[in-house]
Amino acid sequence: TPLNSVLIDTGVNRTIMSLHVVPTELFEHREAAKETVWKKNGGPFVTKHELELRFVFLECAPSKKITWMVAIDESETHPTYDMIIG
Repeated sequence: TPLNSVLIDTGVNRTIMSLHVVPTELFEHREAAKETVWKKNGGPFVTKHELELRFVFLECAPSKKITWMVAIDESETHPTYDMIIG
């Protein structure tokens, strides 16, 4: 699934991805994680699951595959960013 908006945020110590851009078949393999409350400018939200994802940054290094654990934002509202890299 292509991401429309990604924020690199040094003020966040984890990577967070919005559920609405995670393919359903990948989300089925999620792991339970410690509930975390995030307080960002758009308002607080909670993550309860994490998922190991593999992705590439096409603009930077299209052949470099990155494997990363991400917290999944399951909020009903669509956030400003599809992914926040911290």
